[in-house]
Amino acid sequence: MNAIVCRWQRHCLDQPTAQRQWLTLPGSLTQALRRCGTFALEVTLEGWCRLSHDETEVLKLPANSRGWVREIVMSIDGIPSVAARSVTTAAGLRGPWRGLRHQGQRPLGDILYHNGAIRRTPFSFSTRNTGHAAEQLAGPARRSVFYRRHHPLLISERFLPAFLERHGKGSPQWLPPRWSPAE
Repeated sequence: MNAIVCRWQRHCLDQPTAQRQWLTLPGSLTQALRRCGTFALEVTLEGWCRLSHDETEVLKLPANSRGWVREIVMSIDGIPSVAARSVTTAAGLRGPWRGLRHQGQRPLGDILYHNGAIRRTPFSFSTRNTGHAAEQLAGPARRSVFYRRHHPLLISERFLPAFLERHGKGSPQWLPPRWSPAE
């Protein structure tokens, strides 16, 4: 998948309401996806990689830095639904994010929301993918940075066309009121 290369912005008001609900969903996306059907996760890449210019800027690293990267595809009922990329620094991997090396098929959402010491930045959004021509990587994306003891973990998630076709048209009726779309 390589980096999710996009033009990021602070709002997603140009998206249909149902898609905006998914893009602004607080808490664990994994938990929400599990409510849509049979959930599966495939790790497609894991290891040290050169980071995109965009990623080094967000993580406040020098250009051409390397980071620990984990790319996954989450599927619902066997249909690829969300592509995600997680990136942390060498210091983060030696420190509070060291467990990422042994995450395997376990979603990061299973660990990120059970530790009160982890903080999350507001989302940034993108509807355009400028780095990939592949149809499978079309679709709106969101990203945020999680901090644990001042060490960043950047997570970018792109909602794939098949997911949006099945779940992005109507309002996700199962979402509790506290999960209403952010304005």
